[in-house]
Amino acid sequence: MSLIQVDEIRKRDNSVFPLGQTSQVVQTIKTDTQTIGSTSYVDIMSVNITPTNTSSKVLLMWNLQCNGNDHFELSIFRGTTQIYLGDASGSRTRNAHSSYAEATDSILSYSGNYLDSPSSSSEQIYYIKGRSSANASYQIFVNRSVNDQDRTENGRTASDITAMEVLA
Repeated sequence: MSLIQVDEIRKRDNSVFPLGQTSQVVQTIKTDTQTIGSTSYVDIMSVNITPTNTSSKVLLMWNLQCNGNDHFELSIFRGTTQIYLGDASGSRTRNAHSSYAEATDSILSYSGNYLDSPSSSSEQIYYIKGRSSANASYQIFVNRSVNDQDRTENGRTASDITAMEVLA
């Protein structure tokens, strides 16, 4: 087995090569509730990050607590561009997460990680958005159950989205 150990790697201009280092971490935490009844995407939460250079990558991590009273979809966007989505197949929608109504007293956890390459040093805004799959009478309930009865068995939760710049 071979092993190479170095204290640092320097570029030709003698600056330290930052490969794989984290430059910044930003997070948004959502503690309030939200009800979405729309067949168009609605913002649930977002996080802003400005990469230090165009070669940086952004590691997104999210955990959204919600439920719905019928079919619903959750998607991840960079600006207006949907990212982190399944392959196209027939008439199926492409999303990060898709669900059909679960037990009305439950709150489900939808989480994921995605390493994005925005190729920009301009501010990037990442969104978690949700919508009803079929019609606006179907709703998504964020950080609460569908029934949301005022009793100890029905809690309230928090959700978050984190963006971490990884220097490349």
